[in-house]
Order: sequence, then C-alpha cells, then structure tokens
Amino acid sequence: MQVSELLEEGIYATQETLDAAGGNERRELAAKLWYLRQDLSEEAKEKGFLPYISELYGGFPDSTEKIAGLLEEKESRDVFVSELADFVRAYEADRSLMRFHFHNPQAVLNGLRNLDIEPRQFHAVEGFTPAKGSFITEEDFARRVDIGPEG
Repeated sequence: MQVSELLEEGIYATQETLDAAGGNERRELAAKLWYLRQDLSEEAKEKGFLPYISELYGGFPDSTEKIAGLLEEKESRDVFVSELADFVRAYEADRSLMRFHFHNPQAVLNGLRNLDIEPRQFHAVEGFTPAKGSFITEEDFARRVDIGPEG
C-alpha cells in the first residue's frame, strides 16, 4: 500500500501526528530561513538581502519560533516570499551571496509558496496506533541468517 492510501484509510499516523503536520512544516521552513540568513555573505548583508528575516534573526530557537508564528499569517508569508524570491534571482546570478552552497533557496521559496495551498485533511481511525518498527543491527542479522558478521 502507498502512503497516500494509508492516509486516506486513516491507518498511517495518529490523529495527534496528523494535527501537528502544519506546525511542523512551518517550523522546518522557519529553521531553513534562519540558516539561510545565517549563511549570507557579508556582501549579501551589505546589499540588504532578506531584510524581514534579518530583523527577526537572533538566537536559535527563539527566532525560528517567531518566524514560524509569522508563517501562519498570509501577509507575513507574502513578505517572506517576496524577499526570498528577490534573493533567489540574485543568488542564481551571483553565488558569492552565500558563504556555503548546501542551501537550496529555491526549494525554501517553493515551500513558502506551498503554505498558501489549502492542505488536505486526513483523519486517523479512532484508536489507531502505528505499528512499531524494530531495529536490527547487522551483527544480529548475521546471527539470525547463520552467517558471520564478516561473511
């Protein structure tokens, strides 16, 4: 069964987990915005990129909680989207605007834009508890299949 089918049938996650998904998404995006701002080059800071995020930038996780809260509001999201879109265009032309290049500003921008899409609502079957996965080490696996850990 695919995850989408499990969600539709209410047997993928608890209702508590499903209810927390939107907040988790906003917190993850807030952290990505925070890290993106942290890794701006001095040149990017001097040029004034990401001003709203810079205004909120401070200690972690306090700043990310503020940003996540603002991501709930359409007006604030629009400001984040606008300034990040400007930055993405500039960064595509000048990669020296970031000190490190493992960030994906375009993906963060897409994530922000996706927050405006009405989320699908899923409901867990009453009393549903996901099955607990078991963890097995390679050593345990080797013993169970009657081979040595090096064989």
